[in-house]
Amino acid sequence: AADIAIAASGAASVEHAEATGDFTASAASFRTGLNSIITGGDIVISAPGAVDLGNSSAGGLVSVNGLSIVFNSIVAGTRVTLSADGADGIAGGSIDAGDDIVLSASRIALTGPVTGDASLAAYTTGGTVAIDQSDVAGNIIVIADGDIRGDYVAGGNVSLVSGADIAASAAANGGYIDGNGIVADGNLFVSAADDVVLTNASAARMVGVSAGQAASIAGGSAGEDLLLTGGTTASLTGFTAGDDIRVEAAGGITAQDITTTGAGADGANVQFSPASGFAIVTAAADGADITLLSTGGAIGGANIVAAGDLTGDAATGITGGAFAAGGDLALTAGDAIAITGAAGGTVALSGIAGVAADSVVSQGTTALLSGGGSVAIGHLSSVGDIIAIAESIRVDDGDDLNFASLVAETGDAAVQTSGDLSVASGQVAGTAELGSDGGALTVASLTAADAVLAAANGAMVLGDVAVTDNLDAAARTLLSIGGGVTGRTLSLASGDIAIQPGASVGSGGATERLTVANGGGAGPTFIGGTGSRAGWHIDADELARLYGTDIRILGPGSGAAIGSAVAPDMIVEDFVMTASNLGTGGSLSLETEGKMRVTGDVLLDGMSAANALNLRTAGALEVIAGQGSIRLAGAGGPVGRLNLASRDIIVATPAAIDAVATATGTRAIETRLAENDGVTSNDGALVAGGISAAVSRGFYVQNSGTGTAIADRRGLSFGAQGLNVDAAGADVRIVVNGVQLGGAGPVTGRDTLALLTVGGSPPARGQIDRGSTLNGCLILNPAVCAPMMETESDFPIQNVIEEKDGIGGDEGEGITLPTALITLRELDPLRGEPLVDDPVTGAGNDDLWAPPGA
Repeated sequence: AADIAIAASGAASVEHAEATGDFTASAASFRTGLNSIITGGDIVISAPGAVDLGNSSAGGLVSVNGLSIVFNSIVAGTRVTLSADGADGIAGGSIDAGDDIVLSASRIALTGPVTGDASLAAYTTGGTVAIDQSDVAGNIIVIADGDIRGDYVAGGNVSLVSGADIAASAAANGGYIDGNGIVADGNLFVSAADDVVLTNASAARMVGVSAGQAASIAGGSAGEDLLLTGGTTASLTGFTAGDDIRVEAAGGITAQDITTTGAGADGANVQFSPASGFAIVTAAADGADITLLSTGGAIGGANIVAAGDLTGDAATGITGGAFAAGGDLALTAGDAIAITGAAGGTVALSGIAGVAADSVVSQGTTALLSGGGSVAIGHLSSVGDIIAIAESIRVDDGDDLNFASLVAETGDAAVQTSGDLSVASGQVAGTAELGSDGGALTVASLTAADAVLAAANGAMVLGDVAVTDNLDAAARTLLSIGGGVTGRTLSLASGDIAIQPGASVGSGGATERLTVANGGGAGPTFIGGTGSRAGWHIDADELARLYGTDIRILGPGSGAAIGSAVAPDMIVEDFVMTASNLGTGGSLSLETEGKMRVTGDVLLDGMSAANALNLRTAGALEVIAGQGSIRLAGAGGPVGRLNLASRDIIVATPAAIDAVATATGTRAIETRLAENDGVTSNDGALVAGGISAAVSRGFYVQNSGTGTAIADRRGLSFGAQGLNVDAAGADVRIVVNGVQLGGAGPVTGRDTLALLTVGGSPPARGQIDRGSTLNGCLILNPAVCAPMMETESDFPIQNVIEEKDGIGGDEGEGITLPTALITLRELDPLRGEPLVDDPVTGAGNDDLWAPPGA
């Protein structure tokens, strides 16, 4: 038939109908069998009751209005319009239309594919829309009071709006041209009053998803922007956008494997408002950014990569894997940040309860901030300046790092790099531990309780460094100080040192100990003088910039003996220090494990009796007469104590030093050191209020007086604090020349022996070598002086009874004194010893006397 028209007041049932024209039916209800209706024209059915279309096909349109509509399949050459206002709504299989598809019902459930050459629109009041498969050339619009489920693919735009939940996948491919010639960009907009779960969300241009509750996208892409908002939480995984990604949630945000490429257009943003829905607005080009904003929860992310900026802001914590930005990266957390990596053009990580990252890489500036926790970074690389402020800070490794500000408010700060490390300003409540393994360390300003600074393979530059307690600074090469370095104890070790004009190390009255060491291990240690040296050198001007109660300058050494061909390990040249450098009771110590040689004039001025200069070596201590001298002076003359400690101590000319080194005995040494090699000085080379020498082999001072007579001899001068020798054993030789400078004039010659102590007490046998002398007089027998040692006795009997009192050393060489074999004396009735009534100059040889009954 050409046309078929059915009109019935009751139910109408058609098993099969075919028409070359239209099929029209109006009945209380309508049904057709599986063979259904086939027309070359339109199918138009209207019924207040149920409609069952079976398998219906029309060359034109299909328009059905009923209480409910069910079908197996519908094929239309043009438009399909289905409307069902009953509770059962529309339920069917597939639809294929040559034009638009419009579905309106209380609920819609389609299981088969829905395809068309134009657009798809589905509307429900009170119910759900579930279209398992839809793929149309035009646009898709689905609006439901209930849930929306299914798969929606459009050649134009896709819009899904639900008053409940949405669980779907959707793609808006764009490019469709409607009847008005308008080209669809390919925008996907999804909004729901409750949850949104998209297993795929793709759009040629914009993707906008908004949920009143939780919002989730698992997989998808946007040619330009993505906006994802959740009333509670938001989750985004496996998503790529050509321009911006923005995720907002009142609760937590989960983001993983998301990327912005920068390949999309930039100049517009997608926005959402509950009143008007989604809108695209023009905006200034700002790069392909990612923004994660959680106003009431946490952000958990991994493998988040933005071609532009990446911003994460969480009310609580931020955790997860890597966050990377081609532009700026900024993560801000109300709690802690704990991630595996952060990279960006600039990087800013701020976590109230702490910041922890395995790796941070910044092509610009870096900010690491925590107001109530710690900063802990595994590896840090920053081309620009770094600001780190937290309760405590730890950076385990880094490249070249420049901290504009390093602040640990309650704890420690530890930064270690393999490149250069620079700190412009540092404030550390605890210990500042700053180290460079492969480059230089520069600290312009630092305050800390304690500090450990190390440049293991490079130089160190220090400006103003103030520690409350201990500073330990070590540099492989040069240590340069340009400001004030202060602390209770300071220890500096380096391959060389430079203390710039205007700089200072230590503080009088505050620094208890200051140690400055040659830590390079190569070349000698030079102390004093001017100019440069081939070794570690602290010059005279730099020495005057040291302040502390106990100042120590240390150098390595070989332990060489006096006169050996081995060069000295520490060379002391001209310098002057004052009491202001040492403070009350302070001391300066020069120490080496090897040989020390004094070749310049050393003056410590303004000293008190409590001040001291200590020279300690493990090898030999040589003061070169005519070149070197040591003077401790105060009000009115020599004041302060000069303490010398070495295996051997010698004050002599080089020729005399060589002679002593090869001498066969103490008498030979005395004879040589009595000679003046042309260096004449009444004060001698050592001048101090008190002189103490601790030796394990010998203490030698050459005569610098105008003659060799005992009263003319000079060499050292000591004051009221005395002259003391601490000898390690009975074989220690003492051959010294000198005077005491007292208020009544100098004490010279034999009279000085009464002023000498050994081990703090008057000399006694068994303490030192028996041939030891002071000004040519035997220390253990003051009555015997050089002229007597040289006098030949004309007493008839010249046999040697015992060599015990001779002058001798380890070699057994001695001097035989004139000894009478028989001396007659009366006996002391109390002691059994002879009585002496007349003045005598000697009492004979006590070794030949034994009390009665012995």
